[in-house]
Amino acid sequence: MKKAKKGYKLVKSLYGKYEEIPEEWDLKKLEAVTEKIFVGIATSTTKHFVPQGIPLLRNQNIKEGFIDTKELLHISKEFATANKSKQLNEGDVICIRTGYPGQSAVVISEMNGWQTFTTLIIRPLKKTLDSQFLSVFLNSDLGKRQVLSAQIGTAQQNLNAGSLSKMCISIPDINEQRKIVSVFSNVDSLINQTEKEIELTQKLKKGLMQKLLTRGIGHEKFKKVESLYGKFEEIPKNWELTRSQDIFTITMGQSPPSENYNRECNGLPFYQGVTDFGDIYPQPTVWCTNPQRIAKKDEVLFSVRAPVGETNITRNACCLGRGVASLNPKNNDLFYVYYLVTYNKKRFSVFSQGITYDAINRNEIANTKLPFTTNKIEQQKIGLILSNIDSKILEHKTCKSNLKTLKKGLMQKLLTGQIRVKI
Repeated sequence: MKKAKKGYKLVKSLYGKYEEIPEEWDLKKLEAVTEKIFVGIATSTTKHFVPQGIPLLRNQNIKEGFIDTKELLHISKEFATANKSKQLNEGDVICIRTGYPGQSAVVISEMNGWQTFTTLIIRPLKKTLDSQFLSVFLNSDLGKRQVLSAQIGTAQQNLNAGSLSKMCISIPDINEQRKIVSVFSNVDSLINQTEKEIELTQKLKKGLMQKLLTRGIGHEKFKKVESLYGKFEEIPKNWELTRSQDIFTITMGQSPPSENYNRECNGLPFYQGVTDFGDIYPQPTVWCTNPQRIAKKDEVLFSVRAPVGETNITRNACCLGRGVASLNPKNNDLFYVYYLVTYNKKRFSVFSQGITYDAINRNEIANTKLPFTTNKIEQQKIGLILSNIDSKILEHKTCKSNLKTLKKGLMQKLLTGQIRVKI
C-alpha cells in the first residue's frame, strides 16, 4: 500500500479501497453524520390534491443544487397532518430516488412544513455536516459514482434510504465545509448571471427577428397582403410575399446505403436529421463515402421531418440524408435567407386549414410564401445584425460551458482535499 503524502492520510473507503484525504478530515458513512434518512410520502396522493394547500415537491422539482417551484402540486392540510413525520425542515437535503438518483437540493426556510412525494430526505447533524456541503457532494461526480454503485433494481434503477446511509463522505471541519460551499456558490452565481445574459440576448434576438424580417429597415410605407389561410399581414410597400423556390434552390436529401457510413471522418459529413444540428452550424458525428445528394459550403440545412423547419448553415460540403434538405440562396445574402427561413419555419409546417404536418416535401417547401426584400443592401444589414446577436449568444454559452468545466474540476479537488481553502 502506498504511503500518503505529507499532511494527508490513507483511509479505507468502499470495497476495501483506500483514498487519500487531509489528516484533519474524517471519512464517515452518512448514517454517522445525519439525524435520519427517510422517504417522503409514498402512498397515493391523487385524491388529496387541492388548489391551495401544503406544497408537495416531486422529482421534477429537484434540480442540481436548487428546488424549482414552478410546477407545484398541493395536498390538503388534513392529509399533510396525517403525514406529519414526513414534513420538511429547513436544512434538509432532498434527493431523487429514481430517474436521476442522487440529484439533490437543500430545503430553504420558506419550505418548512412542505411535503415530498417518494423522495429521500436527509437531515444532517448540523454541528458536523453542512447541508449545502452534502448537496454539493451528492451532485458531484464523487457522489454520483457512489449513488450508481448503491442503486438497486433492473428495469428502473432505484436508490433507497438504506443504501444511501452507507455512502461514504470525506468531511472537513464545519467551517472548512462552509468555505468550500462559498467557492461553489460564487461559481454558481457567475453561471446564473451568464444564463440570464443568454436569456436576455435571446429575447433581444427574438424581438429583432420579428421587426427586421417583417418590417425591414427604415421603411415608412407598408401594405397589407394575403397570408396564410385567408389572413392578412403588413409588409413594407416594396416587399413581396415570394415563393421560396424564387428565393433559393432546393435539394432534397436521399440516404445512401448504411454500409457507406462511418465515424472515422472518411468521406463527407452526413446529416440525416437535426441530431447533429448546433446553434448555427452542425457538428458531424457520421461521415459517408458514397453520398447520393450533396450540399455545398454556405447553404442552409433544413429539416423536412419532425421537427419541420429547423435550420443550420453548412461549413463545408456535406451529404444529405432523407431527413434534411439544403437551401442554396439564389444570389441572395446567406444569413438573410437563413434567418428568414428560421423565423418563418411555421409557414413550412402549417398548410391548408391550419393543419400541422410532421413532414414536408419539395413542392410544399417551394410554394411556401415568405415576406421578402430583393434589396441586397437591406438583406446584408439584416443578416449582419442578427448574426452579431448570435455571436454574442455563442460567446455567453461558451463562457457558461467554461464555468461549468471549472466547477466540475474544483469539485473533484476541493471535495477530496487536493486543494485546500483558507479559513
